[in-house]
Amino acid sequence: LVERFPFVAMDTSFPGIVARPLRPLSEGPAKLTARDVEEYHYQSIRLNVDVMPVLQVGLTLFDASGNMPPGGPVWQFNMRFDPTNDLASPFALDQMRRTGLDLERLSREGVPHSRLGEVLMVSGLVLVEGPKWVTFQSGYDMAFLLKLLTCRPLPETASGFAEQLGLYFPAVVDCKCVCGSVKRPALSGGLAAVASALGVPRPPTGKQAGATSLLTMGTFVALAKALGTGGRTEGLADLVSRFRHKLAGLPAAPTKAAHGGPSSTRGRTTMGARRR
Repeated sequence: LVERFPFVAMDTSFPGIVARPLRPLSEGPAKLTARDVEEYHYQSIRLNVDVMPVLQVGLTLFDASGNMPPGGPVWQFNMRFDPTNDLASPFALDQMRRTGLDLERLSREGVPHSRLGEVLMVSGLVLVEGPKWVTFQSGYDMAFLLKLLTCRPLPETASGFAEQLGLYFPAVVDCKCVCGSVKRPALSGGLAAVASALGVPRPPTGKQAGATSLLTMGTFVALAKALGTGGRTEGLADLVSRFRHKLAGLPAAPTKAAHGGPSSTRGRTTMGARRR
């Protein structure tokens, strides 16, 4: 399936923001550099991802023409989470309940985090060159995936994170970074605002991770059309190549790390589909 549909739109749901770095970025705001800002953003991600579990992981596979597998499946993994003991933002939990997510049920029936990490490691989706991951403003999303795969705390620095990300995900694009190259329509804001400006309909199933990964796919295809010339859509693979390994607000992965991952000699497993 991955060979026929090598593009992977991804989104996660997680229990909010509970911590911010306390150490100043530099001696004063006037002296902040772009690297200072990127490092501060990464440290915010690291502090939160290291202490919280991810709630949901949503995946949508599609091919270079924007077609999904037969039946249009979207995979959504509802992860094990204990709302009484796991660290979380009360506001975020309330928002998740409003989407219809049964948090108490997750504590009993949620997918163990180590199990999903194992499945992804042998799925043919990571540590190989073929799959192309498509995201939107995905610093937290990719950090949670990396934590699932490594079962370790995140790297201490933004550059270390970028290098490790390039190893596990040799081709990843953040649609937020693509938006600035589109002249018409002007694109700003989050995924919902960008999708609306591009005329991409929102899935009727709401704001859970599976539906949002589907919306991310539609937005990526629409961005390729908006960047096309002479009525032609820019190739989806070409778009990934142009913007690969630059996540919004974070440094890009080193070229060597982005292309130095292991070859595709791993076994594969089939992921259970949940139609949304």
